[in-house]
Amino acid sequence: MAAEEGQRFGDLLATGNQLYRKGEVEKAAETFTAALFLKPNEKNGLVCRSRCYLLMGQFENALRDAEASLKGDKTFCEGLYQKAEALYHMGELEFALVFYHRGQKLRPQMQEFRLGIQKAHDDIVNSINTGKGRCPCSAVV
Repeated sequence: MAAEEGQRFGDLLATGNQLYRKGEVEKAAETFTAALFLKPNEKNGLVCRSRCYLLMGQFENALRDAEASLKGDKTFCEGLYQKAEALYHMGELEFALVFYHRGQKLRPQMQEFRLGIQKAHDDIVNSINTGKGRCPCSAVV
């Protein structure tokens, strides 16, 4: 029975990823939800659904799934990235910057963290309208 559930979970995850790649984000989210019904705390499934929620503009749901993916492993890079992205889209730029930095420290080769740091930093600088000097948040790590 457990092997069947594992196979079903894997099939649902694969189907959800195919739907996501085709741009059928709502259907993908539904499929990931079905997969997570079988394995509620599976971190890859949570990250996949979080990505869908981001594209659907459901930032709080995206953040909730990203945080859930980090429950058992605070160093799960994909979860850190999703949390940073959700915070960024919610306008929580300083918090997003913190999580982009955490992820970059763990996986410096992952370009998404570097790009996230840059966009969050730039948006913070633009929001305080200085455009000069160092942003006070650049020391946040």
